[in-house]
Amino acid sequence: MDGYNSVGEAPFPDDKELIVVDRKTIAQLWEEQKPKRSIIAEPGQTIDIDALNAETPTSEWELGFDGVTPKPPWQLNTALYMLDETNGQMYTMIGATVGLKMAVKALCEKTRYLRKLRGRVAPVVTVGHTKMKTRWGSKARPDFKVVAWKTLGDAPQQPLLKTVAPPTSGEIVNDEIPDHPAKPFDDSLPAW
Repeated sequence: MDGYNSVGEAPFPDDKELIVVDRKTIAQLWEEQKPKRSIIAEPGQTIDIDALNAETPTSEWELGFDGVTPKPPWQLNTALYMLDETNGQMYTMIGATVGLKMAVKALCEKTRYLRKLRGRVAPVVTVGHTKMKTRWGSKARPDFKVVAWKTLGDAPQQPLLKTVAPPTSGEIVNDEIPDHPAKPFDDSLPAW
């Protein structure tokens, strides 16, 4: 998928529901406007993109979009991997734009918070666009609308939130009447 919701040349439907299965940070080395090498960060690992770019003299950098300014050969990308549950088709949205990073960060925050409540869940999303402010005015950026949540793994998850009974009077005042069994009424005694 690219920034215009398409797969290759075909338009990508805005209402297609996809399960987000993974997110990665990937450094890519670009030569002749094509990625030549990739480094995929492990969970918790950071990639020093400045150090990678420092390995190539700026005189060897390709020109950027404006055709004048040299562009660093290494780009730090965000990748989101999504699954179409109906047919098993995998989709990857990858890019180095601020807009994609903002969209993925917002989705990760929602997922992190919901996992605290529901355990290992994955968002089911549709891929759309929203507006963001830039130096050049309002621009479109990706936006992931969460339409549902799926539990990950084979075993059903136990809910992490449970209904709690209201406190008893003894718990409120931190004082309880000891539990003494009362003597039952004895009918066998002679009447007076």
